[in-house]
Amino acid sequence: MSIETHLVQLKEYLKLDSEISHEEFAAYYNDVISFLQDNFDCLEKEDSLKGRYIMKIVALNAGDRSKRKDKYAKKFKKTLEKAQLWADAFNYRLLKMGLSQGEIDASHEEFNKSM
Repeated sequence: MSIETHLVQLKEYLKLDSEISHEEFAAYYNDVISFLQDNFDCLEKEDSLKGRYIMKIVALNAGDRSKRKDKYAKKFKKTLEKAQLWADAFNYRLLKMGLSQGEIDASHEEFNKSM
């Protein structure tokens, strides 16, 4: 899989009228993390922007789900923390690549509009 494949899958999830199950969410998250563990260091600027966007959306969704009073709340809280850590790592990397925070944030907004 590529970062683009994960972005396309995220786009499909965001179009759904209903929420995906915990199992499907966890499978998606684990696939993305596995990809990042193997490929983070070799991702170029555009793919790093996509990775940051994916992790920000995963963190946002996990954060919402962690506030529920159900058996998965703690798992979602951990997912939130790990996803935010990855998003921060992408942000740091993009800054080191020469992008400004404004450019990074603008890219995030462009992804939002395209979803």
